[in-house]
Amino acid sequence: MQAGIDGPVVAVVKLERPPAAQFQEQAQWRERGLRDVADRSGVALEARVLADGARLLIVNKSVITGAYVGQSLLIDPRHQLFVGMAWPNRLSGYQGPDGMALVRKVQDDVWQRMQSCPLAA
Repeated sequence: MQAGIDGPVVAVVKLERPPAAQFQEQAQWRERGLRDVADRSGVALEARVLADGARLLIVNKSVITGAYVGQSLLIDPRHQLFVGMAWPNRLSGYQGPDGMALVRKVQDDVWQRMQSCPLAA
């Protein structure tokens, strides 16, 4: 996902629909995996409840380092859909003391715009 035409990549998005019989098990497995990442990184896992029982899980680094600054997972049981997003450390504006606040703002902007897509259908 790019920030406008010819803009920087703000997120790497992966949509997945497992077989219906495996959705719940995969949802639990994926959430456990993200919780493990948060625990090992010493950061909090943010969980938001969305429309129709969907949940958004977000893990961000405490400081901006490496190739990625965070990871998110939308679990949508109504549509049996997972939307995974990795947030690359490519925007020069992320550097500096307010960098993580900008990361969260970009994430919120993206999720607000995307939330209506899979959840409204």
